[in-house]
Order: sequence, then C-alpha cells, then structure tokens
Amino acid sequence: MPGSIAMWANLFSPVQQFQGGAWSMAYNMQQQRASWAVQGGDTHTALTWLKAFGVGAICVSGPKSPEFWKTYGHPERFEGLPVLWREDDTTIYSIPGASASLAHSAPASGIVRDARDFRNIEQYVNSLQDDASLRWRGTNEFVVQAPASGGRALSVQVSWSPGWHATASGRTLRVQKDGLGLIWLDPQCTGPCEIDVQYDGGWELRILRWLSFAAMAVLVAAFVLLASGKSEIISAGHRMSRAQTT
Repeated sequence: MPGSIAMWANLFSPVQQFQGGAWSMAYNMQQQRASWAVQGGDTHTALTWLKAFGVGAICVSGPKSPEFWKTYGHPERFEGLPVLWREDDTTIYSIPGASASLAHSAPASGIVRDARDFRNIEQYVNSLQDDASLRWRGTNEFVVQAPASGGRALSVQVSWSPGWHATASGRTLRVQKDGLGLIWLDPQCTGPCEIDVQYDGGWELRILRWLSFAAMAVLVAAFVLLASGKSEIISAGHRMSRAQTT
C-alpha cells in the first residue's frame, strides 16, 4: 500500500503488508530493494518481485488520487490486472498467480542465493509449489504444515532474523537466510510434518530489553533520591523555622 494509506491500514486493520512503515526502519534491506523495483520497474519486474515476497494484492494511487504520496511511477503499468476495488483513482489489483500461503516447497537449487541477478528471482518464483500452509499464532509464532520434503527445501516468505527458531517433531531445524533476506528451511520430513517457528528477539532484542530495564531502574532511583532530597530540605526548613520562633 502507498504512503498514508499504509500507515492508516496499520492503525485500523490487521492486514499484513509488504511494506507498511518508514523505509529507514526496515530490517530487510532486500525488501527495500524490491520495493524500489516495484515502484519504478516495468510490469513484469514489479509482479516478479511482488510474487517473490508473497504479495497477493497491490494498492495503486493514480494521478487524481487523494493519496498525497503517489508511490508508483506510471500507475497505468498495472492496468489489465484483476481489479479488487477502485475509488477516486485509487485501485487495488490482485496479483495473478499469487498464493494464499507464505510457505512453499521448492528445489534447493531454486532458493535465491544472489538477488542482484534478476534471473535468480524469476527462477525462484517459477519453482515455488503451492503445497504448504502457514498459520500465525499471534505476532511472534507461526506453524507451517509441510509436505514430505523428498530433498526439497521449504521457503517461507517472512523476513529472516536470528531471533527465529524452528522445531519439527522435537527436532531443531536450522533457520536459514536466502538472498532475499527471507527464511528457508531444510525440513527433512519423510512424510507430511508440522513445523513450529517462534521468535524470541535474538540477542539484540534481549540486550535492548535489559537496557530498557536498567534505564527504568535508574529513573526510579533518581525519582526516589529526588523525593528524599526534597523531604530533607523541607524538614530542615521546618527545624530552622522552629528554632527562629523560640
């Protein structure tokens, strides 16, 4: 979604967005590179990048749209795509061939290693199989129902972070990062299996959490000392006042 529409959607809707915040706060820089390609590339380039990140629909603001931040150059590029909604020169298009799931099996050779070569992105998109499902449990955990791996990898279109941890049937799986900055796993399942993926923030978030606790403790201590100092001053003032009256 473009501009302020994305920000308002964050406030009033649980819809998951390809980008929905300030670019300077983005964790996955490859996602930002993909966003620039979608904004300025041709139709094929834009759709390929969107499919690579699991996007199912795109909201485009035309030249007469009341949306101030008209993100997409040449919005007519998207004409011809299935229209889900249109009003005031603002249109939501469906992405043809997009899957409802963010998890897919793919040959290991299809996993993107170098996103600088657009042919790798095309190969990855074409290799994805719509045979797995992903279900969120809150914001820090999701479950993937995966088919028998048979030597195939499992691509999950969620940005990788060292805070993600995965298990399947009691086994710990290595959560790996592909060239798009997304998650991929080697499930090694002999049959259909369930993979639980949880996020604990990693060492970065743990350090920030402890720093926050330390900062709060310092503020509380400073407040107590300040309050104690004020009471001592008030008490001293009362003693001086009584001494002067006697």
